[in-house]
Amino acid sequence: MIIFDFSLIDEMEILQELKPNGSILINTHQGIDFFRRLQRFRIGLIDAAPIARSLGLGATFNTAMLGAYVRLTNLITLKTLAETVKAMAPAKKEENVEAVRKAYKQVKIYEAEG
Repeated sequence: MIIFDFSLIDEMEILQELKPNGSILINTHQGIDFFRRLQRFRIGLIDAAPIARSLGLGATFNTAMLGAYVRLTNLITLKTLAETVKAMAPAKKEENVEAVRKAYKQVKIYEAEG
């Protein structure tokens, strides 16, 4: 599950919908203690907006979220994602690739608690 907008978090919905052993990526500036009720899941926390802004991408932080998601899930390699973003980004290709790399490195991952 991916939460792009922290203000839209509905913990009850997440607890009902996310399967056991599920993972959730949250775009937030909050620390893990803020998400006590969700700690039964694997959680990735990333503050994607500052990454995008620092690279001149404005409020477009979707590639930063992709980088964090790839690290959380390990579904594909960072190299594959970077190559794909470079090939598909309509503008600011290098900046978008760097957003992927920065978020991949900066995401904080917390394993599910018992």
